[in-house]
Amino acid sequence: MKKYLLPIFAAILAIAASCSKENKPEEQAKPAEFAVLLPDDLEEIELNYEQQDKKLKFEWETGESLSYELLLSLSEDLTSPVTKSLDASGKDALTHADLDAVLGELGVKAYHAAEVFWAIRATGENGSTISETRSMKLLRFMAPFKDPRDGEVYRVTRIVDAVTGQAYVWLADNLRAKKYTDGTEIPADDIRFSEPAEDADDYHKEWCRLRGAYYSWNATVRETAKASAGETVQGIAPDGWHIPTREEWIFLINNQPDNTNPAASMRSKEYWDAAMTVECNNACGFNVVSTGYIWTITAGHDIIEGEKWASFWTSTEPKAGDVIPWNPSPADFPSQACVYSFSPADNGIAYYVYQKDRGYNVRCVLND
Repeated sequence: MKKYLLPIFAAILAIAASCSKENKPEEQAKPAEFAVLLPDDLEEIELNYEQQDKKLKFEWETGESLSYELLLSLSEDLTSPVTKSLDASGKDALTHADLDAVLGELGVKAYHAAEVFWAIRATGENGSTISETRSMKLLRFMAPFKDPRDGEVYRVTRIVDAVTGQAYVWLADNLRAKKYTDGTEIPADDIRFSEPAEDADDYHKEWCRLRGAYYSWNATVRETAKASAGETVQGIAPDGWHIPTREEWIFLINNQPDNTNPAASMRSKEYWDAAMTVECNNACGFNVVSTGYIWTITAGHDIIEGEKWASFWTSTEPKAGDVIPWNPSPADFPSQACVYSFSPADNGIAYYVYQKDRGYNVRCVLND
């Protein structure tokens, strides 16, 4: 009797197993691997503040019933990414404004560049798959800088060594600050502004505004002991910026589009003596306007040669061995500082040393 029960029992088990298999839903695999098509790996993109709606396109392979998102991170393993939802069609884009905002979320400072790693994640009902990881180098907007102490707004420009890639960001307008960042007023004898005539038209009023302030050297650097020691000093500069050294001015001059005529590419196309014959094309966006200078600002002298010259303090003091046009006496060096001047006669930029109580203009350089 038992030998007949065994086949019947086995048949019952087989039927039960079959029924169980039919009632159990079939497991779905996570989305299959897929390729990214755009943008190319290792792209370098300078985000354009003047064209914020300009788009960077993303394209990738798609599958049915999947959603997609873009992952962006400063780490190759995509740690702590910023995520952006993408269209399911396999084609989408981020504007330059979007990308600048992403860099801000990732902690990249204003005016700085960063290598950003990115990938696309496909998600379905049963899991997700991440594409290959690519990278791109993005440079944040060269947006105007607003000085928090007084609300003054300045243009900026980035100067790059095409060989080494080294770069500095400069304020592209003359400084107009009346206070240091701790709120201390600049002594009245150390600062002056160009005031427009009562009947001045809008053009000449703007010219006076662009001239900015004329400062003595001591007011410019403030930390005179640090400057004398060759240290980088903030001085009158906004927080996060400093007074340029002589070396930074040399870098600026040497990395003009045409470094045989550097003043031409640094001068504004306007706001110079109409009779000048030297070139003013402003190719690097440095916006130098003619300002003249004050012979002795602490003695209350007037601005002279206001439509022909422009001169700028550095934080550097002269030292023995410097090559200076007229070989000034080293005995005078303790009362002098280094200056770069734009002459009405040529497209070079002259290096001088002048008394610290002169009134010259100031530009600032972004800290690293």
